[in-house]
Amino acid sequence: PGQWLGAHGADLESLLDVHARVRASTLAMLRALGPDGWTRTGTHDTFGLLDVAGLMAVAADHDDEHLASLERATAADDRHKIRFE
Repeated sequence: PGQWLGAHGADLESLLDVHARVRASTLAMLRALGPDGWTRTGTHDTFGLLDVAGLMAVAADHDDEHLASLERATAADDRHKIRFE
Protein backbone atom coordinates (compact mmCIF):
# COMPACT_ATOMS: atom_id res chain seq x y z
CA PRO A 1 0.00 0.00 0.00
CA GLY A 2 2.95 2.35 0.16
CA GLN A 3 4.30 4.47 2.94
CA TRP A 4 1.80 5.56 5.57
CA LEU A 5 2.15 9.28 6.09
CA GLY A 6 0.79 9.14 9.61
CA ALA A 7 -1.87 11.09 11.41
CA HIS A 8 -0.61 14.55 12.27
CA GLY A 9 -0.97 15.21 15.98
CA ALA A 10 -2.11 11.69 16.86
CA ASP A 11 -1.05 10.33 20.23
CA LEU A 12 0.59 6.95 20.68
CA GLU A 13 -2.59 5.26 21.91
CA SER A 14 -4.46 6.32 18.77
CA LEU A 15 -1.65 5.12 16.52
CA LEU A 16 -1.49 1.76 18.30
CA ASP A 17 -5.25 1.42 17.91
CA VAL A 18 -4.97 2.03 14.15
CA HIS A 19 -2.14 -0.50 13.97
CA ALA A 20 -4.17 -3.11 15.85
CA ARG A 21 -7.18 -2.63 13.56
CA VAL A 22 -5.07 -2.88 10.41
CA ARG A 23 -3.30 -6.01 11.65
CA ALA A 24 -6.66 -7.57 12.62
CA SER A 25 -7.90 -6.92 9.09
CA THR A 26 -4.76 -8.54 7.67
CA LEU A 27 -5.23 -11.60 9.88
CA ALA A 28 -8.86 -11.92 8.75
CA MET A 29 -7.73 -11.89 5.12
CA LEU A 30 -5.06 -14.52 5.83
CA ARG A 31 -7.56 -16.77 7.61
CA ALA A 32 -9.81 -16.58 4.55
CA LEU A 33 -7.08 -17.72 2.16
CA GLY A 34 -7.39 -21.21 0.84
CA PRO A 35 -4.35 -23.30 -0.10
CA ASP A 36 -4.22 -21.65 -3.53
CA GLY A 37 -4.20 -18.23 -1.92
CA TRP A 38 -1.03 -19.01 0.01
CA THR A 39 0.78 -19.90 -3.20
CA ARG A 40 0.08 -16.56 -4.85
CA THR A 41 3.08 -14.37 -5.47
CA GLY A 42 3.73 -10.73 -6.11
CA THR A 43 6.72 -8.48 -6.63
CA HIS A 44 7.73 -6.21 -3.76
CA ASP A 45 9.68 -3.08 -4.70
CA THR A 46 12.47 -3.92 -2.24
CA PHE A 47 12.32 -7.68 -1.67
CA GLY A 48 11.39 -8.89 -5.14
CA LEU A 49 9.20 -11.93 -5.73
CA LEU A 50 7.40 -13.05 -2.54
CA ASP A 51 4.64 -15.47 -1.76
CA VAL A 52 2.06 -14.64 0.91
CA ALA A 53 4.10 -16.24 3.71
CA GLY A 54 7.19 -14.33 2.62
CA LEU A 55 5.30 -11.05 2.59
CA MET A 56 3.93 -11.72 6.06
CA ALA A 57 7.47 -12.48 7.31
CA VAL A 58 8.57 -9.08 5.97
CA ALA A 59 5.58 -7.42 7.67
CA ALA A 60 6.35 -9.12 11.00
CA ASP A 61 10.00 -8.05 10.80
CA HIS A 62 8.87 -4.51 10.04
CA ASP A 63 6.59 -4.51 13.10
CA ASP A 64 9.50 -5.78 15.22
CA GLU A 65 11.62 -2.85 14.01
CA HIS A 66 8.94 -0.40 15.14
CA LEU A 67 8.62 -2.12 18.53
CA ALA A 68 12.39 -1.94 19.03
CA SER A 69 12.29 1.76 18.17
CA LEU A 70 9.57 2.36 20.75
CA GLU A 71 11.54 0.42 23.35
CA ARG A 72 14.64 2.53 22.68
CA ALA A 73 12.62 5.73 22.89
CA THR A 74 11.04 4.79 26.21
CA ALA A 75 14.38 3.67 27.64
CA ALA A 76 16.03 7.05 26.92
CA ASP A 77 17.24 9.07 29.88
CA ASP A 78 14.81 11.51 31.52
CA ARG A 79 16.08 14.48 29.50
CA HIS A 80 14.96 12.83 26.31
CA LYS A 81 12.28 10.47 27.56
CA ILE A 82 9.11 10.30 25.55
CA ARG A 83 6.13 10.07 27.82
CA PHE A 84 3.29 7.86 26.60
CA GLU A 85 0.74 8.58 29.30
